[in-house]
Amino acid sequence: MARDGSPLGVTMQTVRGEDPAQIGVGGAELAILTLCELWTKAGHAVRFYNNPRVIGASPFEQLVTSAFVPGEPRDVLIIFRSPNPCAEGANGLKIWFSTDQYTINSFRDFAPKVNKIVTISQFHAEYFKKTYGIENTIVIDLPVRTWEYENKGIVRIPKRCLFSSVPDRGLRELFDAWHRIVEAVPDANLVITSDYRLWGCGAPMNSQYVDMIPNLKNVFMRGAVPRSELVIEQLKAQLLSYPCTYEELFCYSVAEAECAGALPITTKIGALPTTNEGIKVEPGEFANAVITTLNAPIDWAAQSVFMGNMQKRFGPERILKEWDKVFAS
Repeated sequence: MARDGSPLGVTMQTVRGEDPAQIGVGGAELAILTLCELWTKAGHAVRFYNNPRVIGASPFEQLVTSAFVPGEPRDVLIIFRSPNPCAEGANGLKIWFSTDQYTINSFRDFAPKVNKIVTISQFHAEYFKKTYGIENTIVIDLPVRTWEYENKGIVRIPKRCLFSSVPDRGLRELFDAWHRIVEAVPDANLVITSDYRLWGCGAPMNSQYVDMIPNLKNVFMRGAVPRSELVIEQLKAQLLSYPCTYEELFCYSVAEAECAGALPITTKIGALPTTNEGIKVEPGEFANAVITTLNAPIDWAAQSVFMGNMQKRFGPERILKEWDKVFAS
């Protein structure tokens, strides 16, 4: 059950870039849709109440939130993101699956009304404990659609950097560093695939960054793209260059890049120290880290091993086993 915000309306059609109202989805939205898809493939009967814009656009059932009947037979009720009064008196094991620091209504008051709480990183769990006094949360990584990166035959481009996160979470800082990077590595190039249409905004809302690009060398702004094109860009990249300024609770763009074999170079803020198994530096060290990595000989074999390890960590087989433990206990 999704109550408000960006999880409402989206379907697998949105993920594929076939939704005329929205180009793609954000990380949390992609995670819940992917879980619904995976649970359905595993033989579960899944209903996702999120007011879908198109009925029948996903391999699992999607319904309007008003169709929810608390007393209906069910094994599990997952409350996604925001506290929801529908949990009170509803049948089934009640799990609050949070992907946020805060949304609407009181997190502190809602916690005792569910049986279990799933958070998405150790940083997230500690945040809940420190901010709301919510303890004993269960940490599970968000799942990545690892099968989409297999057997593509995409040729990786040396010195290709990618930025695929929310623009206001570090793109200005990347542009500030880019002058130094491209001066030290003249053939370094950067592709940017993000804007705010991922969350249903009618416009990219990134004009301030687009206006800066003519003063930057080898920078290409693609904005939000259909998922098939995003996967190709991730597979082409040597690095994910993300000087993050936001306390990410997980950072889906980093996990996806790792599964695509693009080495992340990020700051150490929020959950990045655990989601990013690549290079993590202080903000003032970011440009030097990118320069050093781009100038070093590329060990493609090591990068391939890294990609395989990350696909094991974030892939569906491990993630579903972690959720099965939550359902069973």
